[in-house]
Amino acid sequence: MVEVDNATLIAFTVLALLAFVVALIFTGLSVAKKSKLFVNTIGEVSAKYETDITPATYAFGIWNLIFIWQAAWLLYAFGSIWRYADGGPVLMKPDILPIEFYLFWISCCLLYIGWLFLWDREYLFYAFIDLFLLTGCGYAAVAYQSIALNNNMIGLMSKSPVDVTLVYVLVQNGTDLFFSWTTVATLLNLASALANDPLLKRNLSAKSASTISLVILGIMVLSWSLIENTVWFDYFKYVYAWYAVLLWALIAVIVKNYDRTNYNSVFSIVLLCLVVIALVVKVAVYASRIS
Repeated sequence: MVEVDNATLIAFTVLALLAFVVALIFTGLSVAKKSKLFVNTIGEVSAKYETDITPATYAFGIWNLIFIWQAAWLLYAFGSIWRYADGGPVLMKPDILPIEFYLFWISCCLLYIGWLFLWDREYLFYAFIDLFLLTGCGYAAVAYQSIALNNNMIGLMSKSPVDVTLVYVLVQNGTDLFFSWTTVATLLNLASALANDPLLKRNLSAKSASTISLVILGIMVLSWSLIENTVWFDYFKYVYAWYAVLLWALIAVIVKNYDRTNYNSVFSIVLLCLVVIALVVKVAVYASRIS
């Protein structure tokens, strides 16, 4: 990781907070009926391009929780600038929130704003690419922060033990909540694009497009369960937002689309069971390794 001085990290903390505020403003404009910047609301475009995996409307309320949690960790990081321990801000030297984390997180805010416009204009495939890049940057942000915390755990524990818990709860699970949901949104966007975007030479049926997204999600669940319980255990042992998001999303998909004659409904139920099993395995591995 790049070593920078405290002043640079403080500047990026402020930039991250400002980027979040700008993202909130554009979100508000995107749902406002009288906004001149946007033609449609997010919900209107989603309803126009529904697939077999479009979740029930209530599921999108998770954005409220996401924004609240992002605000919580950003205010915590901003407030930590004035909380000193051992001669410096509590989250700096060692750098618990490294500059790479802030760079990728700010990039996510910019990509999110870009997605709002692409989705509004119904550029479905470009919107998918945007969300894909956003989620990739999000994964990088979470990875850099988790590695920084693990590598500097002893230093932070000696300065302020309570901040270890706060970083786990607010920063790690807060950002993981955000990017777990954008993972779901990326797959929903992919299905809509494959079925409807005229940019593609040949569109798939909504059913086939939905199956592709479900298969990708299944592969991700299995792969992540394997990785986080083995080589990356120390970095992500307290991160559970991924499972909460998947349970929330899959239940909403089943609630809206359940049809026992539709194999995508069956697949969704199988995936829901798989997520529950993966969660149980994570808890069991943690219990066995910590005891």
